[in-house]
Amino acid sequence: MRINLLFFGVKSLVEGKLPESWENITVSCSEIRGVNYWIWRNYRRLEKVLKVNTAKGVFALRSRLARRQFLSHLGLSIRQLEKERDWRRRNTIVVEAINRREIDEKQGKVKKLVFRVLPGNEVWSVVTEDYVEVPVEDVVEQFENTLNAEGFTWAVKRQWDSGRAIYKVYELYHHGSKELRVGDVASVGVVLKIGYSGDRAVSLYGFYKILACENGLISKHSISAVKLIHRVSKEKILNGIRHAFKQWLAEYPQFAELVDKARRIELTEEQEKEILDKILSKYPKHIRRRIIKLLETKYIQEHGLFKLSQAISDFATHYHITDNYRKQLQQDAYKILTIKPEVKK
Repeated sequence: MRINLLFFGVKSLVEGKLPESWENITVSCSEIRGVNYWIWRNYRRLEKVLKVNTAKGVFALRSRLARRQFLSHLGLSIRQLEKERDWRRRNTIVVEAINRREIDEKQGKVKKLVFRVLPGNEVWSVVTEDYVEVPVEDVVEQFENTLNAEGFTWAVKRQWDSGRAIYKVYELYHHGSKELRVGDVASVGVVLKIGYSGDRAVSLYGFYKILACENGLISKHSISAVKLIHRVSKEKILNGIRHAFKQWLAEYPQFAELVDKARRIELTEEQEKEILDKILSKYPKHIRRRIIKLLETKYIQEHGLFKLSQAISDFATHYHITDNYRKQLQQDAYKILTIKPEVKK
């Protein structure tokens, strides 16, 4: 049996869920002796744990992230597997998948698994040998050096940890203290997303704050040049950040045209309801109600797609909600501006 041990420490930049340090343990499927996949009810709480027995010890995968990643590497769906009520059958399905991956490993088709282990043999993430560790602080340093090199001063207006990635919202200034703007429509900045969970990329998004009301919007899709999963070298990931920012500098003025078009697109009541139903269906009822109320009061005089976008971004920017909901809503507010409603004959 050969198990490679690598200690890798990372200091968390914000008070969040990124572990301070962990141990990377590389294990081939041939080194796994067995599994126990338990699901039980502890009073009102449903408990789930997948324990993987190796010669090095028994590793516990309690978090959904770790279980989902491990099963995904085996070609299994966590949703489907956890519907199976018979724990013996669950174990059998996982063991059979491990045996299949063992064959692929020996044939060189897939890499060995890497458990990212906390004290007490608690696994918080599962990646493979080709995963490239890029410390969060290295990405932040590269990006901020890029801003400085391009002649910007900047301020981090908000940052949070989603449990899979660190997000940092940068407000940009040029010529000393003058906000970077798109005409008289919006001030602009960027959102840096640094994935660390093993299944999230390093990405860069445009951030736009409407000047009239300070409602914030985040571009729905990342700049293509920097959506980098950790499968390339650290140097390529860091260089990609610099190139992506330069690409964004050339593209951000187009936001003014996007807003202008959205203001000119009139919607029927039916179209408005259809768009709202589609965009807001994934949110809790209290969020949907608040946004509808904003449409019926504060934004009743606005028109077209811009009206819908403003109500959603207003709620996301000015109401007390979680950072993850705020990001999703601000991205959906931007997405609405890009919709092309069907012309009904």
